[in-house]
Amino acid sequence: ALCERVNHTRMLLSRTRPGVLQENDTIAAAAQAEKSKSRIPTLEDFLQKRDYTGAITLLEFYQKAGQPQEKSDEWIAYCAFHLGNYQKALR
Repeated sequence: ALCERVNHTRMLLSRTRPGVLQENDTIAAAAQAEKSKSRIPTLEDFLQKRDYTGAITLLEFYQKAGQPQEKSDEWIAYCAFHLGNYQKALR
């Protein structure tokens, strides 16, 4: 009976309404939103998150803008390989 009450209490405590944040979550989310607005993500940011599509997009953007990054072709190949786009990786 005690185990059932503990499990029931856990279920009740774990249920929160979606979209309702705790005070600490709200502060942290606001700080993160402010931080992300103030800077452009770098190649390193994308690679740390394993966002290879974002990394390729960033590198190709800089190439088309006439500001290629150091070893951008190699990084595009690296990202394409990890996305499974082997033909693009070989180019």
